[in-house]
Amino acid sequence: MKNPSKKKLERRHRKDAERTRQNRERAQRADALSSFPTFRYEQNAAPFDLLRAVKRAVSTAVSRQSKVFNADQLLFLRGAKSHGFKRVVSAISDVTVPTDDIAEQKLAFAHAISPELLANTVFEGLPAEVRTAYFPTNAFRILYGRPRPNEILVVFDSLEPVKIPSWGTAYRSRAARLMIDGAPRVVAFMRHAIDRIAERSVGFPGSYLGSRLTFHAISGQAAIMDQCQLRTGEHAIRLWVRIQADDESPVGRIPAAVLGQEPTAGAEFCYLAGYCPVVFHGRDIAAAKTLLAPGMKGTPEASILDYTKLDLRTQKRVQSKIDDQSFRQLFDDSEDGLDVMRVFHTNGFEQVRPTT
Repeated sequence: MKNPSKKKLERRHRKDAERTRQNRERAQRADALSSFPTFRYEQNAAPFDLLRAVKRAVSTAVSRQSKVFNADQLLFLRGAKSHGFKRVVSAISDVTVPTDDIAEQKLAFAHAISPELLANTVFEGLPAEVRTAYFPTNAFRILYGRPRPNEILVVFDSLEPVKIPSWGTAYRSRAARLMIDGAPRVVAFMRHAIDRIAERSVGFPGSYLGSRLTFHAISGQAAIMDQCQLRTGEHAIRLWVRIQADDESPVGRIPAAVLGQEPTAGAEFCYLAGYCPVVFHGRDIAAAKTLLAPGMKGTPEASILDYTKLDLRTQKRVQSKIDDQSFRQLFDDSEDGLDVMRVFHTNGFEQVRPTT
């Protein structure tokens, strides 16, 4: 009997080493999964490929948990696996806070264990092509302690695609309805309109936060819509985005900056994100083509540049903002970051209003 050749021995050694590595990784993954809450999924109308991609991202994050999550997150999630989310959150809330340092630590811990941060971790673990293809026309959120006390539920929400002849695909939520041109219509948004809303009104495009906020705006969950006509006579939707006066995000600065006084804490307002010119499909769908930020050509605010009561310097400042209007430009930290909106509002074009 011939002895195996050197090449055969090396090949066999490589196969054995690869099998050992796979078994070790499989054991590590099983150990990691056993120490973490079980994830459940509520797919609803989400595409199967998106569901599968999110499951893979969750599996990867959990199997590499020590590299993905910080110490506070690991402590919280492993504790929830053993004792349930409600008990762990209650234990955190009951901790006494004798000093400012401990208060800051408690706030930092509360941020670390937020479901939004976990959802963001999963979102960032998705391949770039998945994020581009499926968001923000789909969204997901994470609920702790559902359906069982020590489990995590990932809930998907989706907009329904509808083909608009000569225009392409629009996305609609049956909850968003308006009376436009004398008929009740379901509001839908073309992809171009969705991208402009994310860029010009919501901000953080490409991120979990930006994707979620954009989805809430176009689905009607976080926006108020009414119908109007542009200066050209074209039918359009006015999109108002809801905000809390004490919101710590950049949009939380809007009510005080535009109205010129501090509103009551917790008061809810909405600000004018812009105008969406529409095309009609059949008798029941109005599809938004784009988003025109206030001041752009065709919007009522554009006429402000014709006002002789605006001095030349103000006109130039307003025009420069209109020419490059984006979320970053609108909400920058300079003293005139909200100047365009304030000028429009004080000259008769309502930009901020209470929701009640």
